[in-house]
Amino acid sequence: MKRALALGVCAFGVAFAVLLAQRLSDQSVSLLIGILIGLLAGVPVSALVTWLAVRNRQPTAAPTWRDERQRDDTPRFIVIPPAYGAPASALPPQLPAATYARPPREFTIVGEGDLDETG
Repeated sequence: MKRALALGVCAFGVAFAVLLAQRLSDQSVSLLIGILIGLLAGVPVSALVTWLAVRNRQPTAAPTWRDERQRDDTPRFIVIPPAYGAPASALPPQLPAATYARPPREFTIVGEGDLDETG
């Protein structure tokens, strides 16, 4: 049963590839083949990197009951009081908004001269 299923999947894959190759241009088929070969080339490299990463990993021992009991899980809070005479705000002091005068803005309407001359 498994052999028949594998044979059917392979036959479907081949038929699909032939149908796709007939309908696509040569450049598209070349691109798809290049992508497939690139993906297949990456499989051994990723397997090698994974093997090297796992090989150097040291096994860690599970913590025992005594280790869990000795460890202090209470959260630590550190309170730093503000300096004497410091302002209540954490923001730096800012200048008032009206410390400088802005020049009046000038606007030009595009096409205004064209309407006056032709209109």
